[in-house]
Amino acid sequence: MLGSNIAVAAGKLTISGSTTVDNTIMTPYRADIEGKSGLALDVVGNGSGRGVADLEAGKADVAMISSPLDAVISKANKSKPGSLSGAGLQAHPVGGTKMFVVVNKNNPVNDLTPDQARDIFTGKITNWKDVGGPDLGIQVFSERASGGARSTFEKDFLKGELLASAKPVGSVALGVKIAGQNPKAITFAGRKLMTSDVKSMPSVVIEQPLWLVTKGDPSPEAAALIAATAEIGNNL
Repeated sequence: MLGSNIAVAAGKLTISGSTTVDNTIMTPYRADIEGKSGLALDVVGNGSGRGVADLEAGKADVAMISSPLDAVISKANKSKPGSLSGAGLQAHPVGGTKMFVVVNKNNPVNDLTPDQARDIFTGKITNWKDVGGPDLGIQVFSERASGGARSTFEKDFLKGELLASAKPVGSVALGVKIAGQNPKAITFAGRKLMTSDVKSMPSVVIEQPLWLVTKGDPSPEAAALIAATAEIGNNL
């Protein structure tokens, strides 16, 4: 039985969702995955919530998520009630990455304790001078609420929600780009998204498991994709 309700061209799958999965596994190892699975892949990194929505709508054969499926569904429905049903969806683990707190490379703050980072992202600390930096207001940037990285960051690290004034951006990668240009900025990102314009805080490391999602049992093509992706993702 096919894992989605759209016709799948022989040897080809459409994959949509988490930019973290895309940038950590799918893009850098695409040739290897295609070779191992015998598939041609059409991959769109547009966020975990959108990926699951595409899967449910029949616009994708497989979704990529970087937060547990129930958390992705809950976040999406909190932002837009009833947007995802979750009926019959199956999440398949394909490895993981590490997420870091990221600031501009020229920020003189070279590390934060986990508690300091939590206080910044929840709005208790609002100026860099309070953690040994310059007298500058802190600007928190985050991917949109339905994103998998944000959901993992809130659930596993903050144990709560980001401050309401956090500035939403379209993707984790865009948050990193902004941090590389803005000395006031702070955000979070997986290691594959780091650039030379930013630096991470070494005392704050968050484990981020990654999944592929199918609608119902995986089709033979989807099963081949999952196996090939997991082989790479479990050895990063």
